[in-house]
Amino acid sequence: MLVVGAVMSWPRRATLAITLALSAPSCTSTPEGTIELVTGGESDVFTRAPAPRTITVDAFAADGKKSSVFSGPISASLDLGTLDRTLLRRLEVRAADEAGVVRVRGGSLFFQYGALDGGAVLQIFVQRAGETARLPQPFPDGRRDPLVDVVRGRVVVVAGGGGRETQLYDLLRLRPVSSPPVLARVPRSLAVFDLHVVAIDDAGASDFDLALGASSDVVTPALGTFGEVAGGQTVYASNGAAFVVGATRTSGAPTARVLRIDAAGKLAFVSLTTPRLGAAAAWVEGRGVVVIGGAAGPTAAAAEVLTVDGALATPTPLQPDGLGTRAAVALDGSRVLVAPDPRVIDLGCSQACTPERWPALPAKLVTARAYTTPDLVGGAIVVGNDEAGATRVFVVKKDAAEERPLKVARSGAGSVGMPTGGVGIVAGGSGVIESFVP
Repeated sequence: MLVVGAVMSWPRRATLAITLALSAPSCTSTPEGTIELVTGGESDVFTRAPAPRTITVDAFAADGKKSSVFSGPISASLDLGTLDRTLLRRLEVRAADEAGVVRVRGGSLFFQYGALDGGAVLQIFVQRAGETARLPQPFPDGRRDPLVDVVRGRVVVVAGGGGRETQLYDLLRLRPVSSPPVLARVPRSLAVFDLHVVAIDDAGASDFDLALGASSDVVTPALGTFGEVAGGQTVYASNGAAFVVGATRTSGAPTARVLRIDAAGKLAFVSLTTPRLGAAAAWVEGRGVVVIGGAAGPTAAAAEVLTVDGALATPTPLQPDGLGTRAAVALDGSRVLVAPDPRVIDLGCSQACTPERWPALPAKLVTARAYTTPDLVGGAIVVGNDEAGATRVFVVKKDAAEERPLKVARSGAGSVGMPTGGVGIVAGGSGVIESFVP
């Protein structure tokens, strides 16, 4: 059954319902489940020209192995066939036009097929590729300058912005979480591990346990203070460890301090070799946390690398070139893009290392974050606020830097990498989360 282009009261959504049969070796019957593709605040995702004509659904196991579930025309009856109800999978949906160009993208979080027994419906948010789209059901909070993170690859947490209150948005159920917690302090930095949210200010840190609904103060580790990292951005390693990098803050004294929180919640202070202010930081697989720019003095290294278990970072041979850095993201295991003045540095370079210039952004950003996605090969998404405070989104590649307009005008919004792929733009005057996918 197919319903495309249906327009409803808020949240408007077009829906595409897909049926699948569920089986298990011990089952004598074969129940059916339903997956509903929803388009949030956009009503023309499947109808706007060039309209998609074919659709593919792929399933991914936890080890990354991919299997095709469906591939064929968008028709009045879309059946995924029979699937083993015991399997845990993540689905990716792609819809292409007559020329084979993917026009619609979307994906689910991991779920068990058997969870769709008993008439349950799984909603998957899909959107037009190359633009932003509004997720269903906004939360009642449009604070400026939020801190945004994701808990357990499922729940977007919005905090900071001058208050202790939070907002939570469930990406599996595509709706806000009722009764979001109030933190023990107004956070200047935020980090998460498992079901814990760590709020950091100049005086200390508190750990809010979402499972228990309770907060407790964090004991200050040796060799540092929370005031030395408060205001810094948090970078996550592939093993789940969080690094709150004090050098990325834009006010206060330069600092070399970094707070490491491992996946089990153990805290330790580690250090850069040079105090920095206004630097950028990114996780680079196989190397560690790379901190770029923000150093005082002409003899300081332009960048240094802190390994996942290291106590002290190692400077790189990269030569300073006045890098204006507020954001960084790894393009691969060696190259790192910095923004908003786009440069690419090569960590594999051993001598006479100068960054590669990329085209300038069409607007000057005073704050920025950078992201990569599997669907944007060799490029990055840069989200930030300009000199007037307006939030802007850009796709940056070696040969071009292009803006992608928001559906909702925002000022001082935050952003976060989404576990379903793409980037979320959050708050800044609106409680609607916008998603961008390339």
